[in-house]
Amino acid sequence: ETVVDMEFLRKSYAIGGCDLSATTDLTCATLLIRKPNDSRFYVLQKYFLPKARVDAVEGNDKREAPYKKWAEQGWLSISDGATVDFHAVTEWFVEMVKTYNIRPLWIGYDAALSGYWREEMEAYGFDMDKIRQGPFTWTYPFKELAGMFRDHRMVYQNNPILRWCLQNTGVKSLNKDGIESQQPVKVSSVRRIDGTVSLLNAYTCFKNHEEEYMKYIR
Repeated sequence: ETVVDMEFLRKSYAIGGCDLSATTDLTCATLLIRKPNDSRFYVLQKYFLPKARVDAVEGNDKREAPYKKWAEQGWLSISDGATVDFHAVTEWFVEMVKTYNIRPLWIGYDAALSGYWREEMEAYGFDMDKIRQGPFTWTYPFKELAGMFRDHRMVYQNNPILRWCLQNTGVKSLNKDGIESQQPVKVSSVRRIDGTVSLLNAYTCFKNHEEEYMKYIR
């Protein structure tokens, strides 16, 4: 898998995405980056999980995922207590601006759970774009995203959590009035697909603003 140096991505405009959860599922923040004269998308992600959830998984005979290992490797941030600290999500987006000058022009988010977090993000100057969750919004971006991975146009830094989420993602299809709709679903109740959903929200946001965003890519 292709991995690029962060210096290559420094001083980039991006599209953000997020999938928030409170306790059981992962929270995932995404940055999607395009570079001039380059058909590839570069994906940066950070995951968040409460310590109580990590401890519960570690104490289970059937561990769903190596969360502590991923935290040690820097892919996952573990927050104290039983719920995710959404301020840590804000801090990650701010850190990417301050450290690497990677600036999301829009951030696609799910309205569920996002009340004060959206307000906090807007207070930091981020432009938030509500993405309706479901097949009506997701069908075409989801199909395109699958094609991007088949064509090796998604460079996701070999992120093991995103790889795991993608492997956990099935497709729910519905054919209505001759139009096939699609949306991601878990292949199993104990599997997580939050990285897929966060990336899909970012890619849907990209499609919403593609023409305007690409003007900044030079």
